[in-house]
Amino acid sequence: MKLIDWLKASFPVQQIKKNEVNFNCPKCSHSSFYFNLNKKIGYCHRASCNFKPSLRDLIDLKGYGPSSYYLEIKPEPIVDKEIILPGWSALDDKWVIEALKYRGVDHKAIGKWQIRASHFNIYIPVIENSKIVQLVGRAVDRNKIPKEGFNTSIKPKYKYTEGKSISNFILGWDECKEWEYIILVENSFNAIAWREKFNCSTNFGSNLSEAQIKLIHKSKIKSIVLAWDADAINKAWAAAIKLNKIGIKTSIIKYQKYNQPDEVPFDILEKTIKQLQNTTNAPITYGPLIMQV
Repeated sequence: MKLIDWLKASFPVQQIKKNEVNFNCPKCSHSSFYFNLNKKIGYCHRASCNFKPSLRDLIDLKGYGPSSYYLEIKPEPIVDKEIILPGWSALDDKWVIEALKYRGVDHKAIGKWQIRASHFNIYIPVIENSKIVQLVGRAVDRNKIPKEGFNTSIKPKYKYTEGKSISNFILGWDECKEWEYIILVENSFNAIAWREKFNCSTNFGSNLSEAQIKLIHKSKIKSIVLAWDADAINKAWAAAIKLNKIGIKTSIIKYQKYNQPDEVPFDILEKTIKQLQNTTNAPITYGPLIMQV
């Protein structure tokens, strides 16, 4: 995917003039934000904001980037300094425990995934080879009851540490790479909630980067179910074509009356996934298998 196509798919682009793309500022939402395609840097003209993100900043904000980014730009090394876990253990935070229950994450999972909490964020460490390589921070509003705490106007909703982009990783990869099939969802909390029921993980968004595809290619995975949100059906199709080219049998869950996987009644979801698992040994075709729920 080219940079211009990624920008149009990721942000509400209003106009494109020469080498500048105009859309609402990702930080303050003002309409006077412009991104220069040549310099690969943005600028908000609102005096009270003055947000100047690089392309990498925008990629980290969205959690994924254009495929051309990973091909044209040399991979950035992981920062040598140790990533320090912020805040405190979520096991010691009653509000967070209650909020995560509504996302399907129980007390046991909070401990297993070393989920952390601060006054404004819930953090999930991304661990590879027993080392923390990234942190996924999700903004929450503690002024609301736990059930409504994820409905926040705080921006950005997601934050990450310095180092490699989140697009280089798949959550819990040390375990995932040994599986023959995997279900990928967009959201980290969905992935954790389903991990005990299915071979589930997340690629942190509705895009598979070149780095993630290389990870999959080197693993034992033979079959992938893309259970991204309803609005990502075209992106799922594009990812499936790439996966098929490297010999991975791919299926897509398409939603008829739901917006995302955690809205689907569990018995329907379980039946659908079992049907898709049975296709693991089916012949690879050009297009992915579509299963509607």
